[in-house]
Amino acid sequence: MEILEFFRVTPHKRKVKIKGKSGVIFSNPSGVKRHIFYVSNLLLVFLLFYAFYLYGPLVRVIFKYHFDKTNLNLQPKPTVKPITSVELQPTIREIKKIESFKIRIDKIGAVADVKVGVSPFDEKKFKEVLSEGWIVHAKGSALPGSGKGKMSYIFAHSTELGAGSVRKNSTFYLLGEMEDDDEIIVDIDGKEYVYRVYDKKVVEGGETEYLSYSDASRDVLILQTCWPIGTNWKRLLVFGELVNF
Repeated sequence: MEILEFFRVTPHKRKVKIKGKSGVIFSNPSGVKRHIFYVSNLLLVFLLFYAFYLYGPLVRVIFKYHFDKTNLNLQPKPTVKPITSVELQPTIREIKKIESFKIRIDKIGAVADVKVGVSPFDEKKFKEVLSEGWIVHAKGSALPGSGKGKMSYIFAHSTELGAGSVRKNSTFYLLGEMEDDDEIIVDIDGKEYVYRVYDKKVVEGGETEYLSYSDASRDVLILQTCWPIGTNWKRLLVFGELVNF
């Protein structure tokens, strides 16, 4: 097979001309060159397998989103009560009493459990939580549904995790596909809060001011993932506004 020839040592071929006659001389690589060749092949095979292992989940979710949407984990939209002109009243809850909640984004087939109250500045802790497959709710931000003027900050990946984060909650890398009016569903103790996307931004990894973002006219949910897809160079922020509960 031709593909196997790529991994075999091929004798060096050189054209020569002796006494008016031309021909070809073959010379086998020396022992050192032969060993370098085989070691290089092994490294190439290892890198190919590692790339497949690392980016396999990401490639699969991108393929499903663009070519096989019928297999996405979509669920019917819940029956919700629309918000009228009545102001949202903050719900009195303590973060320590709610350890986790669920988030669902039907458009990209993302469903995950969110760990509540993890400091985005405690690198050891949030790396541990993210490595276990959780999505993280940033300590210091409000819980979803807390009322106008409040903001909930949730991150699916971190610029501190490195390349290995590509395998964790890979569907959330599709946050870049979110557009205005797309819905994000948050389930806390069986009560669903529906947020509608109204903005998204790409920011530098060191920009942390959005952790204290607020809008007096909205109950805001911010979702963060790494950007561009499969890297940890920047952050993509998706902003949602509570519209139903």
